[in-house]
Amino acid sequence: MNIEFERVFERDVDLLIMNNFINNREFKNYFLSKINLKDFEVIEVKHSLMDNDGETDIMVIMTNGVEKIALLIEDKIDARAMPNQKSRYDRRGLNGIKQKLYDKFYVFLVAPLDYLYTNQEAQKYENKISYESLLKLFKNDKYAYSLISNALSKKKKGYEVIENKTITTFWNKYYDYIKNYYPQLKMNMTNTAKGSNALWPHIFTPLKNVYILHKSNKGFMDMTFSGMGDCYYQFKKEINNYLDNDMSIQRTGKALAIRVNVPVVDFNNDFDNYIDEINVSLNSAVRLLNLCSKLDLQKVIDDITNKNV
Repeated sequence: MNIEFERVFERDVDLLIMNNFINNREFKNYFLSKINLKDFEVIEVKHSLMDNDGETDIMVIMTNGVEKIALLIEDKIDARAMPNQKSRYDRRGLNGIKQKLYDKFYVFLVAPLDYLYTNQEAQKYENKISYESLLKLFKNDKYAYSLISNALSKKKKGYEVIENKTITTFWNKYYDYIKNYYPQLKMNMTNTAKGSNALWPHIFTPLKNVYILHKSNKGFMDMTFSGMGDCYYQFKKEINNYLDNDMSIQRTGKALAIRVNVPVVDFNNDFDNYIDEINVSLNSAVRLLNLCSKLDLQKVIDDITNKNV
């Protein structure tokens, strides 16, 4: 069957997401798995909620019979991020708690993979879902699969990135350097144009909802644990004695991070001028990655999460 769309807008994807929260258990559980939760049922879905802090594209309220949570979802196809968009979502989420609409909230960004891993504002979201991962969920739904595929095609044709050629060149050399000298570090290698805000390379780990961010302009290498911001003291108690002296545990929004301070790297400069700084940074990333197996961090995460359910 061939399904064609003249154009796909973000609203079309919004409504598809809402429908699947209502009717697709696998879809709902996929979002819950990103925040280490299960056994919640949807009781309310709302679209395009406006207040003084801006718009929430989608709000999904769920309950497990004891606790009520809200998922606040920002959907992006090709629009630029608004200034301080993530912090405004957080303010709206806190306001909902004050109004007793729910007990906890989680902010999600749903967007194409390139956007998630190269846009600086996108890196502030602890919980990210790619359009590409939605395609896998929709493999048996021809309409949904076609709509998301079309949205990705639109992104490829019209994604509004104002290229910064110096930063694009820096990223390409960064990719090649990792491939040649740090093959144990895995990145999403894309050869697309990069904008001026593409400053935080994303390195994968084998753990669920755990990734390493090189916050190059801030001088941080952060191994980030999504959705664990409320577990700071338990997490620190479990792993603090195993960390190197230059590692610390930090809250980053609703996430936790094991952080190493590294030299600032200027992606607006020549890569070759920063070889020493890059080596220090990537060696720190390797040490963070090694913690995953050294401490069986997945077991630590699961144990803490289960205690907090």
